Amino acid sequence: MKNYTRIALIFLLLSSVSSFGAGVKSNRHIKTSKVTKNSIQNRMQTLTPFFYENFSAGLPAGWQTIDNAGHGVNWSFTTTGIAHQGSYPGLDSLSPTNTSAGNGYMIYDSDASTASVGGENADLITDAIDCSLHSNVHLFFNELLAHYLESATVSVSTDGTTWTQVLDASAGLAQNGATPNPNGVDLDISSIAANQVTVFLRFRFVGDYDYFWMIDDITLYEAVGTDAVLSSIDAPQNSCSLLSNAETVTVSIYNNGGTNINNFDINFIADNGAPQLENVSTTITPGQTLSFSFITTADFSAAGNHTLQVYISVLGDTVQSNDTANALFFTGPRPIVSPGYTNGFELTDDLSGFALEDLNHDSITWELSNILPRTGTFCARINAAVANDYVYTSCFELVDTAQYNITFYYRATSTSTPTFFESVLATAQVNTAIVQTLSPLTLVSNLAYVPVSVPFNVTTTGTYYFGFHAVSGDSLAGLRLDDINITTSTGVGIRPVVKGQTVVYPNPSTGLIHLNSTLKSDLFTVTVLNTMGQIVFNKIYSSLSSEVIDLSTQANGQYIVRVISDKGVSNERVNITK
Repeated sequence: MKNYTRIALIFLLLSSVSSFGAGVKSNRHIKTSKVTKNSIQNRMQTLTPFFYENFSAGLPAGWQTIDNAGHGVNWSFTTTGIAHQGSYPGLDSLSPTNTSAGNGYMIYDSDASTASVGGENADLITDAIDCSLHSNVHLFFNELLAHYLESATVSVSTDGTTWTQVLDASAGLAQNGATPNPNGVDLDISSIAANQVTVFLRFRFVGDYDYFWMIDDITLYEAVGTDAVLSSIDAPQNSCSLLSNAETVTVSIYNNGGTNINNFDINFIADNGAPQLENVSTTITPGQTLSFSFITTADFSAAGNHTLQVYISVLGDTVQSNDTANALFFTGPRPIVSPGYTNGFELTDDLSGFALEDLNHDSITWELSNILPRTGTFCARINAAVANDYVYTSCFELVDTAQYNITFYYRATSTSTPTFFESVLATAQVNTAIVQTLSPLTLVSNLAYVPVSVPFNVTTTGTYYFGFHAVSGDSLAGLRLDDINITTSTGVGIRPVVKGQTVVYPNPSTGLIHLNSTLKSDLFTVTVLNTMGQIVFNKIYSSLSSEVIDLSTQANGQYIVRVISDKGVSNERVNITK
């Protein structure tokens, strides 16, 4: 079994590194590169390419896949990734984030051979591309390369015979290393391709039972004379804590043209207020990105949603559609209000406040996946040799007078990956801050998604996070999580129940406590707390008529019995003496 290490989030996402056994083929561990990706993908979205291939129809007509070594290992079209799915969690398929991988891509899967074949050498070659009208030609593509000993190169030709190498994709990667997933590559090939009638691109993999190389979104575009791109708004962002009335606004500006740019105007508008004008005096050379922070600050101290618009004005800018960026962010914990909160791990869902906790420190943890979602395109998954990992949602403001319900769906990746799974409620995004177990640790082996619906309440109004915990069973861990939904009943802010409608007796008690209520309700949540505020009992009832709670195992002392229904809240104190 081959192992590897990859964390992407979500979530993304985050990345870290771990490996051992480098150089021993049967114990390989792939680790991801700590290369910091720039805003290539964002930038590409603003371009109008004169050539683009996303492999939505498979291998295009006129393209070639050539097995030069003749040993049966070649480039192929895929929609799912490597042959040994689940063997390399997080790296077994090209991420659809900022790529068109969802409709397929090309792959050289050297790992699929499972042993040496005596040498591999294969080419993916485009049909002739007409660049005659373009004097400035850039090549862009998305990739995922896992490196062992292979050579992975990109070359350009004007006749299909004489080739000029423009990229060694393996260079800079340690053995058992991998690029980010995805990795956007942008190359200036003007010296070869500019104004040429026929241009060919070649992707060559040379190795022997190495890992794999995935290619998608091959693009040729022309960098215009002057083109300033407002790539992103980097700060402020979503914050569970309230922001201040003097927040710094920071953006990234990319020079996508062929000339230097400087001394241009930049503005921001916060929450539809007045424009704040400043000047960018720093020179940005072609192909470079500048991080710019405004001197003027913005007031985002109020809890809730905020809007921010930033725009630039560069003299002679030939593409103005990429000169504006907008951001919508939330500050302060989110309340659960009608119709509730949903998150299906889609690219349109807000995952910015999510966090991961890798308790076994192997750098393999929860990630986004477009394989086996319940609905939509994505789900959260964990695939690992050993798992002990949490994924936490962003923050929520929960009140002690409300009845809540959380629903989510889960399944095992395969019959060979049974995994223990639980859901929890915490006051911070760490396991030491867990205050409730919502659904108990259960061994998951089902291959169809199973719903879990848990009613709950909190004893103290405050900020909370929902956590989902995966723990290895007796083999590989593989789990999918999707479609989280959190709702509240109409009991938010209701008045206390009139005394006498809910009776708790005897008091004092030796441990057996009786409950009776004259209220007519379809749902009662009974919670018992000790003097430290810890929950020692929690159960949902459809009625409260002669129900008995057994607290005989609890220590002597005073306890609060809280009953919540759609009619209100009742708090009764009971002394246990044994």
